[in-house]
Amino acid sequence: MVEEKKPAVPDWAVKLILGGSAIAVGGYVVYYYVSGGAAADAAKNELTYWADEYAREFKKITDEGRIPTQAEEYALQKKAERMDVAYAKLASIYDKAPYILLAAFGIAAGAWLIHKLARDYWDTHVKDVRTPYAGYICLRDSIAIDLHAAGQTTLAVALHTQTETMFAQLYMPMMQVEIATLQAQIPTLVGTQLIWAQFLIQSLQIEMTSTIPAIMAAAASILAVPPPII
Repeated sequence: MVEEKKPAVPDWAVKLILGGSAIAVGGYVVYYYVSGGAAADAAKNELTYWADEYAREFKKITDEGRIPTQAEEYALQKKAERMDVAYAKLASIYDKAPYILLAAFGIAAGAWLIHKLARDYWDTHVKDVRTPYAGYICLRDSIAIDLHAAGQTTLAVALHTQTETMFAQLYMPMMQVEIATLQAQIPTLVGTQLIWAQFLIQSLQIEMTSTIPAIMAAAASILAVPPPII
């Protein structure tokens, strides 16, 4: 009897990839109609709100001394998708969008990180974040480092390992789909639309190959040694 091979990506992750990609593309289209002003402020508030919701829910789970279940990851991804949509709306402010994203994640992290070790890690690496994808990874590893600083190293390492898996099995495929979708749209775009699409493609490529691996490697190195005694 031939043993059935399991798919490289779990079914639940495939569903998230397909659903998340559709929302990301939808959000990208929405931004065409955002003219700034009150609409931009509303989108910024929406992004900040969902970033905080993501961090709050994630911290609640780890405070229970465990890592998220598959069902909880699915729920977290729904919040992440709302961040994607809000971020896409803010693309109308092309030269400021990454900084607005940074501020939103900064507010979320500032409210939930307790130890200096985690806050220093966050402050060092969040400045390189250009899209919500890298923001999720940076926030998750910041919380892992927060746990490590509190003496919960086993849980911290488990959380970091889960984050690496999430990146490989979920976020990277989603980023690849989004890059391919945007590249297919390039011939039809002009002006600000073209500039933003090119910027987002470049940002996703940089984060996927460089920024996110660096964020995770830095977290791994911190988790490999005892936290400083303060």
